[in-house]
Amino acid sequence: MKNFNVEYEDVACNFCGSTSYEIIYKNCKDLLHKFPGKFNIVRCKNCGLVYLTPRPKKEFISLYYPENYISYQTCLLKEDYHKASFKEKLHHRVTMFEDNRRISLIDRHFKINREDLVLDFGCGKATTLYNLKRKYKCKVVGIDFSLESGTYVVNNLKIPFILANPEQQILKPESCQLITMWHYLEHSYNPDLVIQNAYRYLKRGGGLLIEVPNFDSIERKIFRKHWFSLDVPRHLYYFTPRTISQYLEKYNFKVMEIHYRFTGLLLSSVLFSLRINPFKYFINPVALFINIFISPIELILTRLKTSGVITVYAIKK
Repeated sequence: MKNFNVEYEDVACNFCGSTSYEIIYKNCKDLLHKFPGKFNIVRCKNCGLVYLTPRPKKEFISLYYPENYISYQTCLLKEDYHKASFKEKLHHRVTMFEDNRRISLIDRHFKINREDLVLDFGCGKATTLYNLKRKYKCKVVGIDFSLESGTYVVNNLKIPFILANPEQQILKPESCQLITMWHYLEHSYNPDLVIQNAYRYLKRGGGLLIEVPNFDSIERKIFRKHWFSLDVPRHLYYFTPRTISQYLEKYNFKVMEIHYRFTGLLLSSVLFSLRINPFKYFINPVALFINIFISPIELILTRLKTSGVITVYAIKK
């Protein structure tokens, strides 16, 4: 195990600055990767934002991101597919399914042209950007703090990558037509600054797609500290439709639509509640088979607008 000489910090609410909060879940542990530490999940008494405190200081958070973290998974390149194992091919198909879902969501709201620049905050291995560029021949760039991800993106996918934190100002104002954040914002140390930067980079009328876990979900309320998307301490903020809309309206975005989406991760919360680590079962034929029976429940929650993930579509006024 890595050296965990980690320093922690207590933080105020990122949205309103209040230090008054109520504890929702106390002494939460890293159930996914078993790294040490106990963390509280709290709700601001002033604005309702839910967040993690204490949390690792920014210079230590990389210790909690192993190389096999789910956001750093890759897809197979065409020339490598025939050499891959069954498990690798299955993982590739799941990744492609997810990328196609995201691209379909982009298609629903935007018309992408060749000259448009699409920016992805927290791109990981940038498979969605790669497949988006293949489809539209548009300009793309990914931003992530992972050097290992950057090496893969540049050398294997041949698309531009910026090794940086999205909280930094690194692009020219009004240079992008679309910005995406696929499960990035909950990892950010300063969501307020990230959304402010997104507004700065977008052209007027440009679009923003943010996908985050939904803290208001029935799944979270049932499984509580065993909810898969708590993912402490990598998830630092927990949004609801109301609190994510507050951020966007603060920086003059217009929220156009909120999608409540099916994730297929309900099984993971079930396994956590049984003290079984679902990481071993993400790409597993048996787990996928069991999901066939669990999926109808999650589909019902999606229709009731109480599913575990929301995707917010907004435009810059």
